Amino acid sequence: MRIIRHKIAPAILLLVVIGVLLPVSPQFITIPSRDQGVFLYAGQQILSGEILYRDV
Repeated sequence: MRIIRHKIAPAILLLVVIGVLLPVSPQFITIPSRDQGVFLYAGQQILSGEILYRDV
């Protein structure tokens, strides 16, 4: 009985962790949120030669 508990408990914990982290995985989020959009825009402007905090 003790051996079964030592194998089932980590498996259940692993399933819970996967269940919690899977919905927030970057692979499943395709549309940038507001914060991500701001950083994408600032990075795009920096790559085009603008200076952060002065031009952006």
